Amino acid sequence: MNEYVVVTFPGKRAVFMDGEPCGFTNEVLTIEGGQHTFTLGQPLDYRPESQTVYVENTNIADRKEVAFEKL
Repeated sequence: MNEYVVVTFPGKRAVFMDGEPCGFTNEVLTIEGGQHTFTLGQPLDYRPESQTVYVENTNIADRKEVAFEKL
């Protein structure tokens, strides 16, 4: 079943999920449900370095938000 996530960051960056590229920040990403680890790759000018979240029971209007801050 499709789940929906938006990874937020002040600016456009590549998003990596479980080590694989999966889209860009501030866009709705369609993923498989379950536990996933998100990062923004290099350069490491953000925090936290990674976030592991469980994604379940989302929809396009009520998506999971994963927020990163610029250092």
